Amino acid sequence: MQTSLDHDIFRELGIHRVIEPRGALPQPAWKLDNTPTAYPTETLIDVQRLHIDSASFTQIASACERDTHRISRHIIDIVAERGKMHNPVTGSGGVLVGTIEHLDETFGRKHQLAIGDTIVSLTSLSWLPLYLEHINQIHLDRSEVEVKGKAIFFRSNPLAKLPGDLPQEMVVAALDVAGAPARVAALATPGQRVTVLGAGGTAGLLTLCALHQRLGSQGEIIAVEYGEQALQDIAALGVANVIIQGNATRPLELVKQVQQTLSGRDYLSDLSINVVNVP
Repeated sequence: MQTSLDHDIFRELGIHRVIEPRGALPQPAWKLDNTPTAYPTETLIDVQRLHIDSASFTQIASACERDTHRISRHIIDIVAERGKMHNPVTGSGGVLVGTIEHLDETFGRKHQLAIGDTIVSLTSLSWLPLYLEHINQIHLDRSEVEVKGKAIFFRSNPLAKLPGDLPQEMVVAALDVAGAPARVAALATPGQRVTVLGAGGTAGLLTLCALHQRLGSQGEIIAVEYGEQALQDIAALGVANVIIQGNATRPLELVKQVQQTLSGRDYLSDLSINVVNVP
């Protein structure tokens, strides 16, 4: 049986790009080969934007005291060390937006793509080899980084062609956290009481909407959020039965708050969803 890392199935997963440790999959690997040249079976993306995972961006911004020059340097250092945007503290990545520069023929047929198409990755940045030439701008308000760089996609990596009739920022924000509401819709069942921690972020708001659609009037949705503006956003959405202002980084205090708010009920929750953007 062929076991070479050049075997097609391994190449489609990207194992040939793993430097350390050898034989690992790209996502858990510490370091990838980020040479910005497409090998056979690979697709090369000209990267314009990184939409960094909220928990990762929050951690980096906090460590750099929200200084954009320090944040840029920190991100460049991570990519230089690991060959990908994979925060070693949070273990998370994010998604990218770019245009197709070189297209693997099989990959192109599978996704109905052409050179020059603008895409957003549905694969975490923690899996994709990334080479950064420089960072142009940091957007502190939306965890976004404008860059000049290249990324490699393997045949196994899903992506989406960006539609031309919707705002790019909205589409990218939704796709970045699309797994959360989809997973919640599969887990929640009518009649349950469900608590969402970090309910005011993009993932949290989409999760609340998915729960409302899934449970309707046959369930109870508890939204927990710390920020004042986020609490207002939740209230304006009108899909949570109970809204609690609480700090998820202080779990014992938060449990007491929830207990007090839900006094009279015989239990706190059937299902808890954690989409808090802190490690």
